Amino acid sequence: MIRTVNLAQMFGSFSDFWKPKVVGDVNDAHVKLVKLKGEFVWHHHDREDELFLVVKGRLVLKLRDRDLVLGPGEFAIIPHGVEHLPVAEEETHVLLLEPKSTLNTGWHGVTATAKADAYTGYLERTGASECRATPGNRGVYVLRRTQGDETEFTFISLWESFDAIRRFAGDDFEKAHYYAEDSDYLLDLEPFVLHYDVVAAP
Repeated sequence: MIRTVNLAQMFGSFSDFWKPKVVGDVNDAHVKLVKLKGEFVWHHHDREDELFLVVKGRLVLKLRDRDLVLGPGEFAIIPHGVEHLPVAEEETHVLLLEPKSTLNTGWHGVTATAKADAYTGYLERTGASECRATPGNRGVYVLRRTQGDETEFTFISLWESFDAIRRFAGDDFEKAHYYAEDSDYLLDLEPFVLHYDVVAAP
């Protein structure tokens, strides 16, 4: 369906930060709107380029060798494989154009299938064990699915409260919590996790 999208109205419809909202599709890409405030984490995408268009505010894209400063009406394209750190000292409204393969829901990781067994053991020694040892944790599930030369992992942890999650992940618990060797296994470092209420259980 062909429609008109008013950016001011769309940005006015949500208030949370660092949670992109899909507002349209162009060929194989999502058009997303996101409000930013504060500092994110260093990350990169192995296979996807990423476009940042500032609608309101000021965005600093820190690269390893320099900073890109974007104001309203300016955009930058970060090529795949380039590490970057988004920083917004004030509330900043950004339009993103990302391939539909870019995931922002839940914790999700993909390894080469040849490394899948090793990564399973690494997850158990690091994130799974640390979760279980954190007061307030009620269990951990690690799911995996192999398709050809890639293996997908989904990490699910159960908690009694948000305070318990903070004990494990810190105050910025919307950001994914990574360990030193994760980048040796994962094809991409997904930046976000999502939190759900359990409404049915065994």
